[in-house]
Amino acid sequence: MRQPHARKHRGLADPSLLTCFLTLATTVITARTPAISDFDWTTVTPSTSLNYTSCYDQTYKCAKLVVPLDWLSPESLTDNYQNGNTSVVTLAIIARPATVPESDPRHGGTIIVNPGGPSGSGVGFMLRASELVQRTADSEELGRHYEILSFDPRGVGLTEPRADCFGGDEFARGTAWWTNRGLGAVGEAGEDGGRGDLDTVRRAMARAEGFGRMCEARNGAAGKDGGIWGFMSTSSVARDMVAIVDKLDELRKRNLAISNADTVRNGADEEAQQMIELRSTVDAESDPTPRIQFWGFSYGSALGNYFASMFPGRVGRVILEAVEDVNDYHSASWHVALMDTQHVLDHFWDTCFRGREACALYRPSDSSADTIRGRVRGFIDGLEANPAPYVSPETNTFVAVTKHDVLEAILRPLYQPQRDFPALALLLSEAMQGNLTLLYKSLNQAPTHKDSCRNNKTDPPAYTCGPDAMTAIACGDGEPQDNLTAVEFADYVCGLQRHQNADFAFLEAQVRLGCSGWRIRPKYRFDGPWTTPASDARGVRGKPAAPILFVSSRYDPVTPLANAVAMSRDHPGSRVLVQENAGHGSLFSPGRCREGYIKRYFATGEMPPEGATCQPDCEPFQECARMGGVGALTSVGDEGPDTRSWRAPRAII
Repeated sequence: MRQPHARKHRGLADPSLLTCFLTLATTVITARTPAISDFDWTTVTPSTSLNYTSCYDQTYKCAKLVVPLDWLSPESLTDNYQNGNTSVVTLAIIARPATVPESDPRHGGTIIVNPGGPSGSGVGFMLRASELVQRTADSEELGRHYEILSFDPRGVGLTEPRADCFGGDEFARGTAWWTNRGLGAVGEAGEDGGRGDLDTVRRAMARAEGFGRMCEARNGAAGKDGGIWGFMSTSSVARDMVAIVDKLDELRKRNLAISNADTVRNGADEEAQQMIELRSTVDAESDPTPRIQFWGFSYGSALGNYFASMFPGRVGRVILEAVEDVNDYHSASWHVALMDTQHVLDHFWDTCFRGREACALYRPSDSSADTIRGRVRGFIDGLEANPAPYVSPETNTFVAVTKHDVLEAILRPLYQPQRDFPALALLLSEAMQGNLTLLYKSLNQAPTHKDSCRNNKTDPPAYTCGPDAMTAIACGDGEPQDNLTAVEFADYVCGLQRHQNADFAFLEAQVRLGCSGWRIRPKYRFDGPWTTPASDARGVRGKPAAPILFVSSRYDPVTPLANAVAMSRDHPGSRVLVQENAGHGSLFSPGRCREGYIKRYFATGEMPPEGATCQPDCEPFQECARMGGVGALTSVGDEGPDTRSWRAPRAII
């Protein structure tokens, strides 16, 4: 398998997706992926214990766990919950049971996963990818089978209360997005490479401040403790995970006690009795405190870094993949994300050329990948000079399709090339032939009368308030940006264009733009250091049971390999495992070598050797039998069952 080529930038750069409003489908087309709305979550009773309800055709189990709104005053949880006080958070939790019973010695416990974001839905991720995660971690050879669990973090998705600054007014939300779209590429440098249009920057910053004030007003109207917006920090979410781990331990002990009693009552054989005794034995030197098994992707790697640094004695096994630079994240500078994005786009041209007829952009006359790239570049440059009109046949909507629309449509498929490159090629090919329908569908749609007439009982809303949650989390975690001036922001964008990405730096800058209008500060905020003590496999109090394993693709569009290397330095004994694929992490790029290391790490704590690299088993536009149920889109814009749902910028799906 060829590894992605490193080459000089060739004009068309490819940024990260840090615009708050891009929705480009990345759904799976094998057996129908369940929609979040396929299960009625109102039938799940919230509890301070982990009480599961069978859900989603009994493939999963769902629960609502009540935790304190304010972890700095956790003693109020019981009174608040019993008295119906709003000062609690109800976490939406979903688990895919292990393929063996909990009483089976091969049951490896629960792996908690986070797909990223910030503000990505753990429930949505589980419905799309939990089977793949489970298959990657499980090992018949090593005798380990895991339950996979995720949850919607505070303010996100099905967790309550939601961080919805628009209060459910989808028409107002859509109108706000449509107005922001009209501002264009905010902060983009002028043709001479100098500072861009400051008038546009000032208007955009005023709108960001208006959004922030609207959220403040809703936050202040939520009661004496304020709303959820001041309690959504990554620190609070890390503390929520401690609670989940403890509740899992309580539930497992309760279930095993019942199972053991049944075994004894039914006259188990001697070998089974010994297994029961071994499972309940604790080493005299070890700490019996429950420990986490965690796999965090993208922003989820920052969450995992927070957890390990705040609670090192709670670390069992932790994999951080598609690694966020937590120092860059905490500073809110957003300076390092675009280092390798160009290589990922180059991989698209290269694999399209090698794929020949499997790539919709390929022409028999093409002599190289550069020929394909040049043809697409010419199309994009043409739109810069002359935007194309498009009239939607389904709504009373017309738009001017611009260069930036095409560039945004390119970005999300760069996250998962193996799965999404064919659909991207089809979208571009259709657009270049004058059919802009797929391109239009890849954009957020204009608001319609349905948005103002929605019946939440018969037409449950999709998760559209992700931008609100993302702003609260990222801006709350980061250093304040509300004193940022228009000149400083424009210079920041120019710097990104010069040093990392010529075409799309303004998109990476969108989070910092949003933070310029955000003034709500979280009550619980960890400021580092992000480090752990040396691990001890005996499970000694205050120390991780195993070092952290960092995993990265060779070229990642938004979390470059250099991030993983830098983060690893601060965690003694950790290793960086690299798979030679392009894309945001490696989960959707099959590789037996990488999967073997992951299985052994979860089962035994074994680390890969220093500098370990693995080849992927497949490349885009080629047949890949090992995709195993993770298919490509038939077309970009095929949103699947939750059409208006939010897709977070630092999430792998």
